[in-house]
Order: sequence, then structure tokens, then C-alpha cells
Amino acid sequence: MQKRKTRDDGKTPEQRSAAAKKAAATRKANLEKGRGDITKISIDVPKKILDEFEDKVVQKWAYSSTSSAIREAMRQFMQKSSQG
Repeated sequence: MQKRKTRDDGKTPEQRSAAAKKAAATRKANLEKGRGDITKISIDVPKKILDEFEDKVVQKWAYSSTSSAIREAMRQFMQKSSQG
């Protein structure tokens, strides 16, 4: 039995492919719903911080994705910043 190669995310190529197809379908649906004003950004985050964020925020509060949790954190940060 041949062992499948995995990346650091622990997913098989088939799992990554399925996730990419799902993400593409979600983007298409969002564009159709008029949510096409989203801008994609790239940031460098230490793995330890990202892992902790995903454990303590994304999974604990049942966000659909890390991106949605980061968007909400940005909204909350802006709201608090404007208050004081």
C-alpha cells in the first residue's frame, strides 16, 4: 500500500481538491448574491498564533472559516476603536 503525500495541513490531495472546489462554489454563490466586494489579502502569521486562533475562536465559536472569524474580529476591533 502506497502512502499518500500530505502537506503540513494533514490533508490528502483529494481532500484539498474537494476543499478548493467547495471554496470556488462558495465564491461563485457569493458573487451571485451581490457579495462581490470582498478583497482577498495575504498576511504572514506565526503558525502557533494561527493554530491557537483556530482552536480558541474559529472552532469554539463555530465560525464557518478562519476568514469569517478574522472579518468578525476586524469588525469588533473597529467598533471598539471608534468608541474610545
